[in-house]
Amino acid sequence: MDFYRLEDWERLSNDELAALQKEDFGFIGNTKLWIYSAESDLDLSATDLKRGRSYVEKQLNELAIKFKRAVVVLLVQAMSGGSNQYTTDAPKLLHTISRNLELAGEMYRPSTEMGNRLIPRQWGDAIVFLYENVLDDDDDEDDDEQDSEAAIVRAGLRDEYGKTAVDGFLRVWNGVYTYRLDVAIDE
Repeated sequence: MDFYRLEDWERLSNDELAALQKEDFGFIGNTKLWIYSAESDLDLSATDLKRGRSYVEKQLNELAIKFKRAVVVLLVQAMSGGSNQYTTDAPKLLHTISRNLELAGEMYRPSTEMGNRLIPRQWGDAIVFLYENVLDDDDDEDDDEQDSEAAIVRAGLRDEYGKTAVDGFLRVWNGVYTYRLDVAIDE
């Protein structure tokens, strides 16, 4: 699959996305994995709020597949190790995703304050993808001895990014997405 062709990413289900490895999208070795920057892909501006609800929904929906791609890279980073070998001036992916969540929340908050509790469908799916793969501690299996897959990912992220960075990411999530994920998704 071509890493930069969004159509390749759009055709995959969330389960297929979560199962991807760096080799599946052409990242040989760890260099590309750790220097990848999603900053331009996930560019949102809080000033876009003034353009209205339909513009905000369109922006978030268009961003959704790029956001999922960044989350896939984050998942692979969490499980691959070796980040300290790669230094770059590019913003770290976890920070970029956190900032994107924060700005998206600022963009969407005015419409929720006006009584619209629906989130744009594609963006909602991207948020659920992040939640299920990084934040959710509820596994379908009732094995108390085993950590959830998301807990294993978070442990990997703590190893690679540090506890402070991961805790900051979790604070952003909890501060912006305090609504339950079972709210209706706009069809």
